[in-house]
Order: sequence, then C-alpha cells, then structure tokens
Amino acid sequence: IMPSLVGSEMCIRDRSNMTAWRDSIHVALFIMNGDYSMDPTDGAVFYYNPHIANPSWGLLYQETAMIGNHRFMKDK
Repeated sequence: IMPSLVGSEMCIRDRSNMTAWRDSIHVALFIMNGDYSMDPTDGAVFYYNPHIANPSWGLLYQETAMIGNHRFMKDK
C-alpha cells in the first residue's frame, strides 16, 4: 500500500472524516473524466495555511479562494 493511501484507509475505518473522503473521490473522478470546469480555487497554483505559515511570497499573488484553513492564490 502506498503511504498516501494508508491515511485514507484509516479515515474510512474510523469514519471520522467520511465527508472529506467522499469529496476527494468526487474530485478525483471529475479530473479523471477530463471535467476541469469545477475549480473552486479559480486557477490557483499556490496555497498555504495562514494558521501555521506566513510565507513571504503570500503578498505577491492574488488570493482566489479560502477553503477551510487554506488560502489559495495565483499570479496577479
């Protein structure tokens, strides 16, 4: 099992974050089917969590979305 899947499988076993798991599956299926029209980040290419980081480059880019604790950004 790939390390990235281990956490996902643990998530299913304890059902603590089933909504996030389902959302990630839906996003993956859209991408695999070539449907890129649903981009909640509006083309962001950078992201960070302002609760744990304050990157110096954060002021250089335009914020496109705030999803959960993550700020998404792209070129101005």
